[in-house]
Amino acid sequence: MTIFYLIRHGESAWVSMHARGAKGRDFNFVELTSSGVAQIEALAGESKLKAAQAIVSSPYTRALQSAAILSRRLGLPLHVEYDLHEWLYDRDPYAAWVAEEVERRRQQFFASDAARPSPEDHAWESPFEVRLRAENVLRTYTRFSTAIVVCHVGVIFGLTGRAKVGLGDMVEYALEA
Repeated sequence: MTIFYLIRHGESAWVSMHARGAKGRDFNFVELTSSGVAQIEALAGESKLKAAQAIVSSPYTRALQSAAILSRRLGLPLHVEYDLHEWLYDRDPYAAWVAEEVERRRQQFFASDAARPSPEDHAWESPFEVRLRAENVLRTYTRFSTAIVVCHVGVIFGLTGRAKVGLGDMVEYALEA
């Protein structure tokens, strides 16, 4: 069994992305604020993390920057995995970003049962689908007894059913090989 420390990335600089006129998936390139950097720097001192043998990260900038800080502070190798990205509010990568619709879908996502397939087809990715995608990635790291996974609240919800995870917070998750 592998213990994964699922870490939500630090606080992100959303204001700077809005100022740049970012739309849709452009928001995946948002960096951390100075407070976000400080959150992750502080988390690096967590004693549980000292047992980790590797860090695995979402490719999105906010997660990757958080993982890079942990990698530097803990001296651990960093692996980037595309399938640890945040949940997809729309399966179509070119779908228009309509804030009200994205928020409606986000609320439905977090109201869904992460442990079971959704009975309906959705334009957005369900928590169950997120769990399957993320577990596929994590299974490749079960050669370690302990690993850190830097990702997003949607991934953590898909894996654990926990919707309330603060920025820079850590949730323990065990997975059999």
